Amino acid sequence: GYDENTYREMHPAYSIIGMQYYAQSGKEPYFYPVFADKRHRLFSIGEPVRYQPESDPHDEAMRIVSEVQSGMIRLSEEFND
Repeated sequence: GYDENTYREMHPAYSIIGMQYYAQSGKEPYFYPVFADKRHRLFSIGEPVRYQPESDPHDEAMRIVSEVQSGMIRLSEEFND
C-alpha cells in the first residue's frame, strides 16, 4: 500500500490536461486512479473520474486530484487486506 515514503500528493495542475483536451476536442476526458503492486505483480485501474467542463476550473482541478488520489489509496488498500 501507500505510506509516507511511497506516496506523494498529486499537484492540481496535472488536471489542466483535461481542460486542454476538452478545448481541442470537445470531448470530456476521464482520469483513472492507478496502483501497481510490486509484491503481487499486479497493476490495478480504478473507476474513472470525468472532467466536468461546466465547473469552475480551480474547483474542478481540486476535485479531480482528490478523487483520483482517493481511488489510488482504495486500490492500494485492497492489497493490504
